[in-house]
Amino acid sequence: MASREVDSRTSSTVKDVPAAHFIQAYAAWLKKSGQITLPKWHDIVKTATYKELPPLNPDWYFIRAAAIARQIYIKGRKGIGALRKTFGGRKIRGTQPSHHGLGAGGIIRSCLKVLHKKQIIQNDKTRGGRRLTDTGRRSMDRIAARVMSRNIRLVKAARKAAEETEKAVIAAKIKAEADELRRIEEEAAKAAAAETDKKGKGDKGKGDKNKSKAAPKSAPKIAPKAAPKKAEASKA
Repeated sequence: MASREVDSRTSSTVKDVPAAHFIQAYAAWLKKSGQITLPKWHDIVKTATYKELPPLNPDWYFIRAAAIARQIYIKGRKGIGALRKTFGGRKIRGTQPSHHGLGAGGIIRSCLKVLHKKQIIQNDKTRGGRRLTDTGRRSMDRIAARVMSRNIRLVKAARKAAEETEKAVIAAKIKAEADELRRIEEEAAKAAAAETDKKGKGDKGKGDKNKSKAAPKSAPKIAPKAAPKKAEASKA
């Protein structure tokens, strides 16, 4: 069933809510209001001949009664034979192909009697089968409206949580990108500073080398030799 937007101010019916949600809510209402009394055999009976064990859920009888009431609401004028097909299942036959097995008719008949006794359903004398009474329809629509209102609140809460989560994810992503950009800028600044220092040291060394080439060391001056003195003795 496709989901659709429903305004909480409009009236909701059983057809407007998911089957599982309505059945659980209506079964809880039947149990709480005392509309149905559990039979003595509810903990030992099987729901079909092909089943191996009784139902494990202790409230299965209320759930089956709520599901039968919903079937009559949706389809209308259904008898025990049609309900047995609806609540049947896969019958495993060993090596042979499996067939569709019918549900237990005694349980369905018991639920119909209880619902009829509580004036939720009644016999349709003109066309046969069972149909809802006005009281039963009103009670089911009231439960459906509650379920719809609760679902709308849950959907709004889920949307709000999803929006907050999305905002948190976006903020974390923006922060991560900013941190990465800051890290890249810091690395670029460090690389530029290192390159500047390296270039400065290279220019200083090159200047010293050029200075040494422009002003070579002068050759040492050699003192002139003194003229030999003439012996005065020869003159005399």
